[in-house]
Amino acid sequence: IDKILSLVKPAPKTFKYYLDHIMITYASSDIVGMDAVYVHVVDKYYSKKATPWVADEDLAEMKDDISRRKNILIGKIAPDIKMQLQDGTPISLHEVKADYTVVYLWQPGCSHCKKSIPFMKDFYLKFKDKGVELFTGCTKITNKVSECWKYVEENELGDWLNTVDPYLQSRFVQIYMAEKTPKIFILDDEKRIIMKDIDATQLEDIMNSLLEENKKSNVPSGRS
Repeated sequence: IDKILSLVKPAPKTFKYYLDHIMITYASSDIVGMDAVYVHVVDKYYSKKATPWVADEDLAEMKDDISRRKNILIGKIAPDIKMQLQDGTPISLHEVKADYTVVYLWQPGCSHCKKSIPFMKDFYLKFKDKGVELFTGCTKITNKVSECWKYVEENELGDWLNTVDPYLQSRFVQIYMAEKTPKIFILDDEKRIIMKDIDATQLEDIMNSLLEENKKSNVPSGRS
């Protein structure tokens, strides 16, 4: 993309067409990880005042958007968040020791969450003994937090690492862009983001692929 834009830059109208087209394409891409291209383009071109046709308020909105996305791109270490368990015990995401940590951000009452919960339950039963931990964050706050625990109890989700942040001190909703739920991330043992923005129905296949890939990479030299 950088090479293409450098070639068309001498022609302002063409440059504008290509740049806007590229930005919109990757900002709305359904392919996991392509938001990194959108972040790069906005950061390198729009933020550097190479786009005089963009209104200041629109530019400010784009810059704010990528500043949030930068920290949760695939390959980045997931931002640590300090939450609490039902009994008030503090727990942070980076404290979780597991080969893979699945972060599931949700809220009771969310129709998409209700559809995904059965898949999450089934997934956890199959993978909890394979080095996978499930760390959830319910987005309800203050006096609504009780709804989280009621849902956990009614749906028998007590085996998960269920957490809340009643006063959003960790800002986990903003940091992980979880204004819309559910939101799923898969982290490795170093808490590096290796997959995100996927559906609960995809988790099993993805995790099987990750485990198989990990198994192959750990085969000693000279063995098949």
